[in-house]
Amino acid sequence: MSLYALLILLWLLSRIVSPESVGGQFLMRDRFLFAPGDDRSYFEFFQYMFLGWNSLAVFCLRRKLQERFNPLFFVWFFLFMDDFLRLHDGLGSLLLRPISSSIYKRLNFLEMFVRLKDISEFIWWLLVAFVLLALVLLLRRRVSAWDKNLLFANLRFFVSLAFFGIFIDIVHANIDIGFSGNGMLTLVEESGEFLTILAAFVYHYNMLISSKIVKFSI
Repeated sequence: MSLYALLILLWLLSRIVSPESVGGQFLMRDRFLFAPGDDRSYFEFFQYMFLGWNSLAVFCLRRKLQERFNPLFFVWFFLFMDDFLRLHDGLGSLLLRPISSSIYKRLNFLEMFVRLKDISEFIWWLLVAFVLLALVLLLRRRVSAWDKNLLFANLRFFVSLAFFGIFIDIVHANIDIGFSGNGMLTLVEESGEFLTILAAFVYHYNMLISSKIVKFSI
């Protein structure tokens, strides 16, 4: 958390420091590294890292649940792969563009509020949610035990990720509220996603600690 706060501070400095100063030239030239909304930034790196670690933690929980596998692992692993490979930006938008274009033409008023790309991503996440939910329910029949607290906690994590990653993202992309306002929305979106993923990892890791599957507490 302290490192994440430091990155936010460096990002703010990169937006206000004068390029004429030596430090300003460095920060302005490489400021994408500290920009929360940039896919090349340290923020995205930490998000990928914790998504990967979280997937591994959920996978290890199969020992606590006395199951051969944990269906929730597929959900978190897909989120990791989607974020790392930017599937929703690339493959999803490409495959769903004909459907999105058709909706755009039929509902002309949507042009006033959202982009064509936003409709494609929204449909992508609806399909992903449906497929993953169906997969979890299908695999649920093959497991002998199920922790309801674990399930409900993960549902809260997924709702939180959807709020920051979809709703706030669409609002941010389609509403211009000035330089400072747009920067704040970017920070809210990216920090909200990261803190949700971090909270999920801590939750799952602490379950591993309490089950004595791992010995190092955080």
